[in-house]
Amino acid sequence: MKNSTTETKLLISIRDLFVKYGIKSLTMDDIASQLGISKKTLYLSFSNKKDVVKKVMEYQISNIQCDVVEVCSGVGNAIDELMGIGKKVNEGLSDAHPSIMFDIQKYYPQAWKVLMNHKEEFVFNKMLNNLYDGIKQGLYRNNLNPEVITKAFMVMTEAMMSNQLALPGKFNFQELHLELMRYHIRGIANSKGREYLKQQFKEDN
Repeated sequence: MKNSTTETKLLISIRDLFVKYGIKSLTMDDIASQLGISKKTLYLSFSNKKDVVKKVMEYQISNIQCDVVEVCSGVGNAIDELMGIGKKVNEGLSDAHPSIMFDIQKYYPQAWKVLMNHKEEFVFNKMLNNLYDGIKQGLYRNNLNPEVITKAFMVMTEAMMSNQLALPGKFNFQELHLELMRYHIRGIANSKGREYLKQQFKEDN
């Protein structure tokens, strides 16, 4: 790729193709054709399709992390932070092809590893710190074990991403993630936190 602007535009275009059509169904020929470039030009930027998927994943995760940091920098308390993160993640899941996570996990181990590293490091630390903040703010139960709760949340999110919770035709990733976040907040909040959460739901509606 000639420069960062060209690289970013190419990654965005390929990401949009994956979101619309899924990953496994698209060949390098399909990607080049859809983007209006030659296959030779595509191979100047990527060694193979696995490399394409890995780099798109790295780009997408970098964006997600920047968005989460931005959301967290402008919120009032721990519950606001979780709700803000949940909304941002759901925006990214709204148009996602239902086979994306399955395809990545089964056929693209390098890209899946990038995703799991993001979950186990960035997401884990963000959720763990949120629990400590919520306890200090008097919104979460003070008898919580933050590390145990965070690990349990990670297990549930991994089950969601690997399609173990999905019921084809009934739920999509967006619905599953929304309910998971609500379940998590209600489980960790004390009476003050639940009352605050109820009020926030009323305002959103």
